[in-house]
Amino acid sequence: MSQRVSQGRQADLNFNVNRKILMFTGASGGHIMPALALRRYFPLAPIVAIRAGATEALLKDRENVVFIQPLAFKKLSIEALKDLFRAVLFALKFRSERILCFGSYLNAVGVFCARVSGAKLFFFEPNAVAGKGTALLSCFADKIFFMFQPRRKYKNSVLCKFPVSAGKPGRDEARSRLGLDPGKPLILILGGSQGSSFINDLVLRLLPRLGFAQIVHITGEADFMRVNAAYAAHKGKHLILPACHYMSILYSAADAAVSRAGAGTLADLAFYKIPSLLIPYPLAGAHQEKNADFFSDPPSAIIIRQAEVDEDKILTAIEDLVSDNFWKLKENLAKISLSDDGADLAAKLTA
Repeated sequence: MSQRVSQGRQADLNFNVNRKILMFTGASGGHIMPALALRRYFPLAPIVAIRAGATEALLKDRENVVFIQPLAFKKLSIEALKDLFRAVLFALKFRSERILCFGSYLNAVGVFCARVSGAKLFFFEPNAVAGKGTALLSCFADKIFFMFQPRRKYKNSVLCKFPVSAGKPGRDEARSRLGLDPGKPLILILGGSQGSSFINDLVLRLLPRLGFAQIVHITGEADFMRVNAAYAAHKGKHLILPACHYMSILYSAADAAVSRAGAGTLADLAFYKIPSLLIPYPLAGAHQEKNADFFSDPPSAIIIRQAEVDEDKILTAIEDLVSDNFWKLKENLAKISLSDDGADLAAKLTA
C-alpha cells in the first residue's frame, strides 16, 4: 500500500491543498481518468481503486494509490475481503474532510467511511442515467455531480463538467509524434476502455473502402492480435493499439472519430471538438444511448444505433465527417461545454 506524498503543483494551486479529499474509483477508464485529472487541483489526494488491467496500467506508478482486489459477490475471496478491510482502515485513518466516489460498489464503501468519520460525501455520476451505485445510495450523498441533466430528479444534484487530461498539442505536432501523415484525413476508432468487438469487426469489413484515410484504432486487449493482423495485410499507414494512455495526442491528431458513447469518451470528444460517429453500446440499461442523445439536439454528432448499422451508411457517415459536408454539426459541436481540466469540479467540491 503506497502512502508516499507528492508535492505536485502545490505552488500553482488556487485551492487550499490542506482541505483533504479521498477518492474511490471503479475499474474502468471512465472512473480513473477524471480522478487523475482532478489531482491537478488536489495533488495530495489518495485514490482507492479496484485492481484491474486498466487501473494498474494507469495508476501503478502514481503516488498515494491504494489497490483492492475486485469483489465477486457470487464468489467472495478472503484476499479481496482483506483488501477491502485494509482500504476502509486507511480511509478512516486518513480522516479526510471529503470523500468523492466515481462509481461502482465502492460508492457503498465511501458511504460507510463518510458515516463513520463524519466526512462530507460526494458522488460523481457522468452518465445521463445514474448507475446503481449512485441511484441506490443517493440519499447518503451531500451532493451528486452530474455531467448531463439527470433523467431522474435528485434533490442533491449539481451539474458539473467532466475532468479530462486537457493536453492539446497542435495537430501537426501530434501527427509527427505518432509518425502519421500530416496531410491525410485521420480517423480515430474507439470502443471504450475495454474496446468493442462490434466496432472492431465493422471497421475491418470496411477497411478496403477506407483508403482515403489513415486510421488510429484502439482495439482493446482481447481483440488486438487479430485486428492488428488484419491491418498488416492492408495497405496504408495506420496505428493499431490495444489501449492508450496518451489520448490527448490521439485526439489532437484526429479529424474524426468512430466511437461508442461512454461518458468519458464523449467528454473527451467534446473537449477536443472532434466530429464523431457514435454507435452507442445497446446493453447495460442502454445508458450510452441516453448519453448520445445529448448530441442529437442540436445535432453535434452522427448517431447510429447498433441495430441500425449498415456498412454503406457507416461509410457515408465517415466520408461526410472528414469532408466539409457537416459544417453545421461542427458548428454545434464547437458550442458544447461538457468538460474541462478539473477546475469546475474542484471549485464545486470546495464551495
